[in-house]
Amino acid sequence: MHSIMVGLFFKSVVMSFIGLLFIAVTPFLLKRYSARWLYYGWLAILSGFILPFKFNIPTKVVNL
Repeated sequence: MHSIMVGLFFKSVVMSFIGLLFIAVTPFLLKRYSARWLYYGWLAILSGFILPFKFNIPTKVVNL
């Protein structure tokens, strides 16, 4: 139970930082993208808060 709470806390901190970064760059993004794309950006950030899961991607995708 302790590891779950620590994981949720870490995910919340990371997503908060991403949200603050998105707020900071929004004036620059408004010049280039429409409001619809900014809405999708916020939707992605909010889904990160709602779904606190992390996908495990294998480190070796291609063997050389």
